[in-house]
Amino acid sequence: MYQIHSRPPTSKELYDLRQRQRTTLFSKLFVGAAFAVVPFLLMGQLCWWLATLFDPGHQELWRWVGYGAVGYTFYIMTQPVVSFWKTESAAIQADLNEQVIEEIAVSYTAACQFTPSENGISDSNLDLPMLEFALDDRRTLLLVGIYLLDPQTYEAGYVDHPESGEDLPQESSFNQLPPPFAFPSDRFVVTRWRHCGTVLSIRIHGGYLPPESRDMEYFKSRYQFNDLNLPSQILETPPPDQLRLATG
Repeated sequence: MYQIHSRPPTSKELYDLRQRQRTTLFSKLFVGAAFAVVPFLLMGQLCWWLATLFDPGHQELWRWVGYGAVGYTFYIMTQPVVSFWKTESAAIQADLNEQVIEEIAVSYTAACQFTPSENGISDSNLDLPMLEFALDDRRTLLLVGIYLLDPQTYEAGYVDHPESGEDLPQESSFNQLPPPFAFPSDRFVVTRWRHCGTVLSIRIHGGYLPPESRDMEYFKSRYQFNDLNLPSQILETPPPDQLRLATG
């Protein structure tokens, strides 16, 4: 069960979002320079040098062959990332235009989790903590990102972890925090930007809800690449049977 309330953003929340928009633009330029321009120039020079050894007189032709090979490879490999960047940029601009903060109050839910292993997983783009919540029979709430493990997300500040023998030691909770900050919870409120999904805070109002563990293949089979790279989304994706039964 869930309810959504809206409010205007504070001046600090607006400032932080504008800063994120600028940072995102800078990161795109940096990635483009690091992973396109530099290899582009190096490969062209390498092909030119090899041509002087094996095909003298055609160095410039082989230089452009090297340029073309790097350009094509870069284009193919970056299509999912570019698609996500476009989605993210459009979402941030939509939030700046609309200026609406959502507060999603969730109660009597069930959850699935993915926690990256110490050695990571094969797809590094998706190597992030994830939580999936059943909202009703037709919708799920998907939370993705390292912010799920940050005490500041839960407005916890400094947390004095429980002594040995106390109920729910920190190691047993998904976010590594003791009560009353252990998450996921059976009642909580997610405060976020509506379009880009940036989570500003998670306020916990209930007890700890042990999530069911799932591997990355489970999440990849249910969601698209962009879904798994946005911080939070309410999706028209029916929860799996075990979550639906748990909330029924």
